[in-house]
Amino acid sequence: MHGGYAGVPDDDLLRVPYARLLQAVRLASEDAAEAARDRYRQSAFVGWQVRSAVVGALGGGGNPPAFGEYLRQLGFDKEPVVTTSRERVSENVNRVRSAFAGGRMRKIASR
Repeated sequence: MHGGYAGVPDDDLLRVPYARLLQAVRLASEDAAEAARDRYRQSAFVGWQVRSAVVGALGGGGNPPAFGEYLRQLGFDKEPVVTTSRERVSENVNRVRSAFAGGRMRKIASR
């Protein structure tokens, strides 16, 4: 056997129920996505500060927007859309069914 993953031995991984393993993977990916969004917001804050300083120093362009408005302009006011695996599986099943329904798969398989 391989020896494990991330410091967890294979035997321990094999004892974890599959549903629990999927849950742990989903939570880890959500945490990683939230950390990435936080880094983007921090970068946006630096950009907002620079924009505000330039507008203030040059005196043009009117008043710079508030940080919340700046985030909205960048699209950070929306929560990310998370597609569940069940939705993705359903889409794939429908795609396969439609491919088989028209006989296209039989034509491809006979080539």
